[in-house]
Amino acid sequence: MIPPPPGEPKPPMRPILFRSSSSTFAVAAALALALAPAVGAQNFDHPGEVWFAGRWGKPADAEAAGWFEYRDRWLPKSLEPKLRQWEKEDAKGLAWNRAYTLKTRHYQLRTNVPRFVAELELRPFLDALYAHFTATFRERFGLEGKGANFKTVNVYSGFATYFEQTQRPRSNPGYIVGGAELHALYEESDLGGFYQTMFHEGAHQFVAGLMPGATLPHWMNEALATHFEAFTWSRATQTIRELAAPPDRLEHAKHQLARAAEADPEQMFMRFGQADYNGFHYALGWSYLHFLLHVDAERLGARFGALLKALNGSGAKPFAEVFRSVYKEDLAALASRWKPYVLELPQPDRWQWVVLGVANRTDADVVHDDDLLVSMAGRHLRTAADFDAAYAAAMAAAKPVPMVVARKKPLPGTSGEFERVAMSVVVPIEQFQMLQVKRYETRSAGLAD
Repeated sequence: MIPPPPGEPKPPMRPILFRSSSSTFAVAAALALALAPAVGAQNFDHPGEVWFAGRWGKPADAEAAGWFEYRDRWLPKSLEPKLRQWEKEDAKGLAWNRAYTLKTRHYQLRTNVPRFVAELELRPFLDALYAHFTATFRERFGLEGKGANFKTVNVYSGFATYFEQTQRPRSNPGYIVGGAELHALYEESDLGGFYQTMFHEGAHQFVAGLMPGATLPHWMNEALATHFEAFTWSRATQTIRELAAPPDRLEHAKHQLARAAEADPEQMFMRFGQADYNGFHYALGWSYLHFLLHVDAERLGARFGALLKALNGSGAKPFAEVFRSVYKEDLAALASRWKPYVLELPQPDRWQWVVLGVANRTDADVVHDDDLLVSMAGRHLRTAADFDAAYAAAMAAAKPVPMVVARKKPLPGTSGEFERVAMSVVVPIEQFQMLQVKRYETRSAGLAD
């Protein structure tokens, strides 16, 4: 499973601007939020544009080409009959007791998300995911087989359903049962988290099917799954793209290695079992696997596949012994190059949520304390720099600011658990001036657009 990230420093609360002298908002009611959930098609790199007919363009161009907006996605009009059919099926209810099953080319999907999501987003993603795993293990590691094909994936729409059916907390949004059956939370307000879970837990599922006789050390099993967190899914182009590294994993690994007088992988993370393996160990294990795959790539990088094959039938042999037989040198000798290698890796932009603060909130305020900021004036935000640019543009316009926020809704009968609901809001400029950046939180890079 993916652990919550290690603790991180919180920036001081800073105002978006100055506190307005106005104590009431006469226009607030007229401009208040509509509570209907709305996220807007996520799009970081092409603000103001939508994907249609194989390209990015303006919404007016999409309409002229025969496309239309449907639940914050842009779809061709040829799909309208199918959408009507799916809506009729959804109208019967989407509680988990009415969950339905779809068979893709490589998975059996059981879910209660709206049908158009399952058909147009999850189905193509799952088959692209299988193709991605298959190609990686065949071309990179020299491993292939059909044992990983046609496994079961359960996707729960919303945290209330996920918690009710699994009793798993929000900090555990996905897991594997018996190496074969995957369970994952699908939450519209943070789909990046869903796709990262699918990359990570899907890798566990794939490895269990591909290498049923493997006796992988716990750190390697998790490092392999975490390796796939460096990939991101594009709903627009329906392709999987590789990032340079998972930004938060690399940052945490660098932080620990910089402080270590001697970087001993066995002492730092390899000796820990599942019960004690925490977020820092995930970062270090990922970094060591990245090192093994890339250091001296022509001579050593290709040997990792041979190591996996050796471990697939190694029985109870100590890992260090199997490693030495493949790499022809001791683990400690090779590990001496690990620390400098990782510290020299370029750090990608860290994806973050802006958590809004509202001092002295009143019922007239349309933004709540601790709302996550999804988008501002139509621009989706993934870094602090994105926020600064959108903020400057909104202030220059000096008009009411349309935003989408993700808001916590306490889940009755639980200890601190909550739903996270996306809401469209229009913020009067007087309130916008009073908002604060309360803190930043790590955001998954699993979804590109």
